[in-house]
Amino acid sequence: AGVLARVLGALEVRAPSAGQAEVRDASGAIAAQGPTPLRADLAPGDYSVEVRVPEHRPWTGLARVVARAVAQLDAAPAPLPIPAGDLTVTSSAAGALIEVDGEEAGFAPAVLVALPAGPHEVRVSHPGLAPWAGPVTIEADARSWLTVSLEPPAQTVRSPLTWVLGGVGLAVLAGGGVLGGLSLDAHARFTRLEAAAHAGTPPTSSPLDARSQGLSYATAADVLFASGAALVVTALVLYFATESTEQRASAASFAGGDR
Repeated sequence: AGVLARVLGALEVRAPSAGQAEVRDASGAIAAQGPTPLRADLAPGDYSVEVRVPEHRPWTGLARVVARAVAQLDAAPAPLPIPAGDLTVTSSAAGALIEVDGEEAGFAPAVLVALPAGPHEVRVSHPGLAPWAGPVTIEADARSWLTVSLEPPAQTVRSPLTWVLGGVGLAVLAGGGVLGGLSLDAHARFTRLEAAAHAGTPPTSSPLDARSQGLSYATAADVLFASGAALVVTALVLYFATESTEQRASAASFAGGDR
């Protein structure tokens, strides 16, 4: 008697990217397995198929194999969600701009949701204040906290004595200028009185008094000019000698992994 040939069908399992397929019959036994795309010759019947693709959720489906026919099954596993966490950012300056990895992400205070887990570069800035930038690491399914203190930019300061001496020096120079003017005026009177005396006109006052007054004014003016110049030079020396720059860098504290 002849041996009856087994009548089979075929099943083709395809996936959008390389993965592993497992085919089970109605009893749960493995009928075929291997990398996708998978083609297997199977007895007619119903089969369950599971496809696993890296970084995707496992996919399951049903296939019916018919004798002398090819059944095709296209698996569509869904990608796994990217691990992500949240970051709460607060700043000493309300409205500070928040940037994450070079992209604007909002204004402080803010909660940045669903940031991909892993390291990120965060920058917080506000007009008129020194910005802060630094790395933070986001943990999956967790909320982290970033508290930023923004400080004023560097300021150059000098000794207050600089302005005091400079102001006094300028005032003394101004006084010297006034006395110098008075000296010139006294000299002009002396010249007029001398001319009147030579012309035989009786002088209204003594030329010697005008000359003496002019010399006194000139001497006092010279003293004030010398003193004022010395004070201004001293102020200039202090201006450069006492120059200092005050800088407090902006800082931040980070707390991660608060689930």
